[in-house]
Amino acid sequence: RVAWRSLRSSIFFVVMTTSEALSIPNISGSCDNPIFETHWAGKSDIRHLNGQPTAQFGLRRCPRYNDHFACCPAAFEKELDISFKHWVEHWQRKVNELHAFEVEVKGVMASQAFVSAHWAERALLSKVLESMQPVVESYGTCFNTLLEYMAGMLCFCCDPNWSEKVFMDSAGHINHLQIHESSNEAIWQACRSLGDAAAELQLRAADSTLAKMIRVDFVDLAAFSTRISVSEHMASKGLIVMRGPNEKLLKEPDSQTRALSTPSRPEGYVDPVRDGRASGFQCGIFAWRTPASAGTTSLYRSVHPFLILLLLVATT
Repeated sequence: RVAWRSLRSSIFFVVMTTSEALSIPNISGSCDNPIFETHWAGKSDIRHLNGQPTAQFGLRRCPRYNDHFACCPAAFEKELDISFKHWVEHWQRKVNELHAFEVEVKGVMASQAFVSAHWAERALLSKVLESMQPVVESYGTCFNTLLEYMAGMLCFCCDPNWSEKVFMDSAGHINHLQIHESSNEAIWQACRSLGDAAAELQLRAADSTLAKMIRVDFVDLAAFSTRISVSEHMASKGLIVMRGPNEKLLKEPDSQTRALSTPSRPEGYVDPVRDGRASGFQCGIFAWRTPASAGTTSLYRSVHPFLILLLLVATT
C-alpha cells in the first residue's frame, strides 16, 4: 500500500510538471460554482466537489475532464447519477401525461355522448385523436436531446473556468448562462416538431365541444413553440440542474434584474448538448424520431376542422 501511494504521488508529480505537454488547462480557476453550492468542498455529510481544481483520472460520466485539472472527483459521479435520474423522471412524467390525455380522448369517443353527437362533432373529436400521433412520434427526439443538455450541465460542475461562461450579480449569484448557439440550435431542431404538433393538437381540442369532456389537462409544451422560448426554458433549467430534496431550487431572474447584473458579456460559453453527447450518461431513454420538416403539411391539416365547422353550421 505504501508503494502504491508513492507511485501515485510520483504520477501526480509528473502530471503537475508536464501539464503543458498534456494540454492541461490553466489551474487558476475555481471550484466554487454557485449552481453546485450545496456540494462545495467542506460538506462532511454528502459527497462534494474538490476545494480546488485537481488532476482527474477515471471519470466515467464526464470523461472529457480526465487528464485535466477539474473540480469533480470520481466519487461525486454518484451524486450526478442521482440528479440525472431526477431529470429522466421529469420528462417521463410529461410522457405519462401525454398518454393519459390520449386515453381520455379515446374514453370520450367510446361514450354515449359521442355516439349521440352530430357527425360533425364526432369528426372534430376524431381530429383531436388524429393530432395526437405527431405529438407521440416527436417527443422522443426532443426529450432525449433535453437529457443530453442536462447531462452537459451536470458535467459543468467539473469546469474550473465556469465564471467565464455565466452572468453574475454583485452578490456572486449566477443569473444566467451564456449558452453556445450550437446547443440552442440542437434543442430547437429536436423539439420544433413537438412544438408544432402540440400547437396543432391544442387548436383541434379548442374546436371540439366533445373535447370539453376530457378530464385531464393537456401537457403544457408551449416552451417548444419558438427557438427563443426553448432556449430560455432550458437555460433556466440549467440553473437548477442539481435539483432534488436536498438542493436549493434557484429561480431564473427576470430580464430587468439580469440586465443590471453583469455589464459585460462573458468571454466563454457553456455548450451543454455537445458536452452531454460526450458524457457517459445514458440519454437515449425515449424512442428517437427524425424531426419532420416544419410547415409542409400544417396548412393542409388546419383546413379540415374549418370545413367541418362550416358543414356543421350549414346542417343545423
